[in-house]
Amino acid sequence: MKRLNKIKNFVSIAILMIVIIGVVLILQPKEKQTIKIGVISPLTGGNAYFGMGVLNGASLALEEADYQISNFKVDLIVEDSAGDSKTAVTAAQKLINVNNVKVIIFGDGSSQFLAVAPIAEENKVILFSPIASAEKISEAGDYIFRNREKANLHGAAMAEFVIKQGFKHVSTLYVNAENGITYENYFVERFEELGGVIKSRQSYEKGTADFRTRLLKVKEEGADALYMPGYVQEMAMIAKQIKELNINITLFGSTGIEDKLYLDIGDAAEGTFYTMPEIDTQKENVALFFENYEKKYGNPPEYLELIASTNAYDAMKIILITIEKCGEDADCIRDNLYETKDYDGVGGLISFNDVGDVIKPIIVKTIKNGQFVLYEG
Repeated sequence: MKRLNKIKNFVSIAILMIVIIGVVLILQPKEKQTIKIGVISPLTGGNAYFGMGVLNGASLALEEADYQISNFKVDLIVEDSAGDSKTAVTAAQKLINVNNVKVIIFGDGSSQFLAVAPIAEENKVILFSPIASAEKISEAGDYIFRNREKANLHGAAMAEFVIKQGFKHVSTLYVNAENGITYENYFVERFEELGGVIKSRQSYEKGTADFRTRLLKVKEEGADALYMPGYVQEMAMIAKQIKELNINITLFGSTGIEDKLYLDIGDAAEGTFYTMPEIDTQKENVALFFENYEKKYGNPPEYLELIASTNAYDAMKIILITIEKCGEDADCIRDNLYETKDYDGVGGLISFNDVGDVIKPIIVKTIKNGQFVLYEG
């Protein structure tokens, strides 16, 4: 009898231990699944001035979200595109085929983005741009998204502004790249719709240093204004050479002007007008972003780093929201991104249309007394 009681007690204890162990295992936090997100951005070369902003904004968003994501751990894998399409393609192939990422935040320009887009689309990988603005991106595929407004909005807005300023005879001088082409095409289309006359249209290759022959043609054609969408290096050179040639003409440019390099040309920069997306720095979430960014990186974002970092920050936050719902299911992530409406980001209100684009308000700024300021005339 005693032996039977001992056996019963042993069985009871064993059952209790099994129950306790089971409860502990249930209550013990499960190890989070790791999901990889790729970032391709120009961290070296001429585009690094905004490429680092993309990486910084995305990293800051991920750092903040680490305390909010319940189901997954995110591993960020960073590749340097160096502002080169071939390098960007190689980086994308590595991220997709070796690292098995399902989402890539792409922080380089439109030409580089369009080189990578077919690879992402074929492999059903989300490719998300905070910076690319070219028209062709709208047709790049179902897995292609961006929260940077299209360049056509800038071109049309600038045409309307130029007309309101009383200029009716304008020449264009634009970079032969996807973003420059889009800016210029839509500017010309809208300008002519409003009754303006285009005196000449000239393009140049990125890296061009001597614009004198082209500028003398602009002078001969009798234009009273020049629209010069492109990259800051070339726009600064154009403005500098216009002053050297003593050509009396008003300059209008694109978003890339807002960089210290343009201010460095001194008086030649004064009075240039350009378009920018509107970012309300008075909003609470934007002010907090500035504060946290400065704490992490030492300085608040400025110039193009501001657009790049705010858009990348929003891109990462939106992607993380979809990953929380979808895990690594790229089709689910895609569908949830399309359903994103009125997301209150630091870079503006975000709603994706049926081709993965957003629409944001455009403002006009100018250079006055060596500073970039909102035009309030």
